[in-house]
Amino acid sequence: MRKRRKRLRGSFFSFLLIGILLIPGGIVQAEDRSEKPEGKNGNAKIIREMEYTSRDPDEERPFKEKLREQGKTYLLERVDYTITEETPVMVDQEVTKEVESDPIPEGQAFEPAPALEEDGLEFRLIEVREKGPAETTVTQKVQAYTDYDWAVSQADVPEEKKISAKNEVTGEAMDVTCRLTGIEAIADPSWEDTYIDIVFQEYDAFVFQWESVTVSKDTQTPLAGYEEQLIRSVGASPEDYRVLRTYWAGEPYTNTDGVLCRNARADVQRKIVWYRANYAAEVPITIREGTVYEAVYQGTSQVEDPEQRIYTIHAKAVYRQQIEETEPEDAGIPKVVLGIGIGLMLLALLTAAVLFWIWKNKKNNGKEEEING
Repeated sequence: MRKRRKRLRGSFFSFLLIGILLIPGGIVQAEDRSEKPEGKNGNAKIIREMEYTSRDPDEERPFKEKLREQGKTYLLERVDYTITEETPVMVDQEVTKEVESDPIPEGQAFEPAPALEEDGLEFRLIEVREKGPAETTVTQKVQAYTDYDWAVSQADVPEEKKISAKNEVTGEAMDVTCRLTGIEAIADPSWEDTYIDIVFQEYDAFVFQWESVTVSKDTQTPLAGYEEQLIRSVGASPEDYRVLRTYWAGEPYTNTDGVLCRNARADVQRKIVWYRANYAAEVPITIREGTVYEAVYQGTSQVEDPEQRIYTIHAKAVYRQQIEETEPEDAGIPKVVLGIGIGLMLLALLTAAVLFWIWKNKKNNGKEEEING
């Protein structure tokens, strides 16, 4: 009997141990069976865009790292930034403007406008400066010449000629140095009257002699017929000189040597060609017309700041659907619920088995007592 009780007791504990082992083992096995299959790569995406302005072209605006839309999760993949517009930054800048007056005559006052407007800007007078006398420079031409009654070249005449000329503006005399500009023949040949003096010496009581020519003392035209010889005796050319007449020029006289002499004269004409050496100069003449003034004005203008810009930036964020594990469409009960259900079912079976074992054991014990009794 005791052996039978031991066998029953051992069977109970074995059955109980098996039940304990089966409970967790069943839950794990249920979770394994309900494990979701590997998810597939999703192609869905969401785009979020914004546009903003900044002075920094590299400024980036933050976007959320994760979005949830219609039960799906989207992760931020990238953000693209594009500068769509650049606008200069306008700043105030002081600008000045100088206005020069017309020559103001001596004795008159300069009265500039207190303000002026130009290109939409208003300027106010801040200063008046005297620039100095208004002067105009004109050129006065001065000419001079020197005439020569013989042929000359540039090498024969001076290169400069100083003269006194009248200043056409002031009326005063001024010294001017003119430079040679050229030489020219100024007229057709003409004849100029001149003479040649001749000295005769006594040859004998009835004749006077000049060089190799002898003439009678009572002649009235000494050297008549010897005109060419007379011209050559003074170094002239018969082509340029001509003798008009010869005559006595006084009574006989005795010279210092005690020789009886008598003077004669030849009226001669000389052919002349005039040559002119021309000189010229240009003299600057300053004319003072008055005094020039400068009015200085100041205004404020809007100008671009070369170091600043306002940038319009377009930001485009791309979100990709998150890769998730999903249950097959025909899956009925969630894995965890299924595991719990299986575990509870096994626990109920184990409890029923234990209760059945207790009940049967009590029944057998009753029979043994009856037998033993």
